[in-house]
Amino acid sequence: MYCLVSVVEHFGRSGSGHYTVYRRAKAKNDGDDPVGIAEPALVRWFCISDSQVHSVSEEEVLAAEASVLFYERISED
Repeated sequence: MYCLVSVVEHFGRSGSGHYTVYRRAKAKNDGDDPVGIAEPALVRWFCISDSQVHSVSEEEVLAAEASVLFYERISED
């Protein structure tokens, strides 16, 4: 089984433009350090564009016009 962990979105034309990344992160049970895979209640998504990073909803991520998707294997099934 796999889990979606990053979505890359491109704005502009094929020869130029700008990329942004949506990144899935989890808060550790003992703090707020983003790592790995977690229960949905502990998961947050972030939008990263150049030096700007801000929290976004999962709905915003799923509505993105993705150019590239990154998955992480979470089980051997």
